[in-house]
Amino acid sequence: MKSVVIPSPHSVPLCLLIRALGAFSTFLLVTGEQDCNECFSAVTSGKMYPSNPSSQRFSGFTLVEIMVSIGVIIILAGILFSALNQNRNASNLETAQMMLSQAFGNARSQAILKQSNARLLIHTSAPGNETEAEKYLRYFGVVVETRSGSNQWETALPGEYFPINIYFIPEASVETLDWKESRPTSRHNGQSMSLEFPSGRPEASGSGPKWSYYEFKSTGRMSGLHNKVVLAQGVSRDIAPEFPDNVALTGLTFNSYGLQFPLEEEEAL
Repeated sequence: MKSVVIPSPHSVPLCLLIRALGAFSTFLLVTGEQDCNECFSAVTSGKMYPSNPSSQRFSGFTLVEIMVSIGVIIILAGILFSALNQNRNASNLETAQMMLSQAFGNARSQAILKQSNARLLIHTSAPGNETEAEKYLRYFGVVVETRSGSNQWETALPGEYFPINIYFIPEASVETLDWKESRPTSRHNGQSMSLEFPSGRPEASGSGPKWSYYEFKSTGRMSGLHNKVVLAQGVSRDIAPEFPDNVALTGLTFNSYGLQFPLEEEEAL
């Protein structure tokens, strides 16, 4: 799966940077070792103070050269850590997209297998404590109706969390998350429900936390049109997450048959 904003990290420059840093460090160590060996040999041979100082000169690093070398290493290390951090963030988005893709596949399969309605739930209940804040926009799972029209829902896929700092962006994000209007949001046609989830027995909707959901019918088709899921990388701030201006996005979009595609292919559907 591909991300929308973050390009896949360039592994070749990163490898070259690591090799350059390693080679530079090795050079310092080897050169320093040679200088130490020369000094040691001079002391043991009694030639530490030659009779004619101008005729013998020990090679070594000056204080300025050492400081410059340390500065270069610090700069290279900063670049390296920044590249590794970007790689980790991109990996989290890709992992979240893969997890969501598998969960949607599970929901569609459950609907067809049990010839009933199945729903993928994403926690959107306003958090009132730390546990709910941890689940907010990050916790998801799958339920299936025991019998079509019964309003009794049993857990088909226990809850999972998106990777750290990855959040679901619901339809009303402009108001609830201070989400910029120009950015894309998920589309689930306003479908939401209250349910105790997960549960070891069938539960009736109407009580419990609030969930946004995507529904699959027994035919494998989805309820509503133009469904899509948008995930974004943010930072947890008390109750609601915050997102940078250059926020990284990924997600899935669906056709009328319930088949999923990467978010960047939305215009082609």
